[in-house]
Amino acid sequence: MEKALKLMGFENLKSAMNEPILIGDDTFNIVGVFKNYHQEGLRAATEPLIFRFYRTWRGFYSIKIDPLKIQDILKFVEKQWWTFFPQNPFEYFFLEDYYNAQYKNEIKFGKVFSLFTFLSILIASLGLYGFSSYTTLQRTREIGIRKTLGSTSGNAVLLLIRYFIIQVLIAIPIGLGSGYYIMSNWIKNFAYHISVGWWFFLAPILLVIIIVILTCSFQVMKTASINPSETLSYE
Repeated sequence: MEKALKLMGFENLKSAMNEPILIGDDTFNIVGVFKNYHQEGLRAATEPLIFRFYRTWRGFYSIKIDPLKIQDILKFVEKQWWTFFPQNPFEYFFLEDYYNAQYKNEIKFGKVFSLFTFLSILIASLGLYGFSSYTTLQRTREIGIRKTLGSTSGNAVLLLIRYFIIQVLIAIPIGLGSGYYIMSNWIKNFAYHISVGWWFFLAPILLVIIIVILTCSFQVMKTASINPSETLSYE
């Protein structure tokens, strides 16, 4: 690979061609160089590799197949295998399954995290609904007075919704700070990873604001639509 070429001190492919290299007690000549490629999960960095030819090597046979003809190809390969190696068991695996297995823990983590995220949003929404109900109940007389002085139901709704959004906006920096810290430390476990930019947090902020509006709107509009004569007599 190109990375191994640089590691051995060669400037380019031309200078390395047919040059001898010593591996253990054997000497090999360089006949070609692969471009760097990633053969492991993204947790590991690309490693320098040297491919050697052994006539007596016993390992895996790699076969490139058509995904639309998997079963037919497997039957053909198995038939050929029993013809040449009748004493050895026929075993195989798909390379994509091998690569996917490297992210098994991340996939499980994603599913568990998604479940707890949903439960957290549900619990937070129930708590927010209870808080909005209590706050709206406490300001019932205020709403009645405002409507008596000429305010509309729409203005009363916007007033209370704005109050809840301000409370959420105060809490957002705390949540974003914690989220940024956790995400930054998690992706550091990978040799190849993206950077955590501010745009990753834009959608969650908008989602939280929408949830606040939807959760609080019903109770707020219900209270704002009450006749002022009833709200002013509220104790």
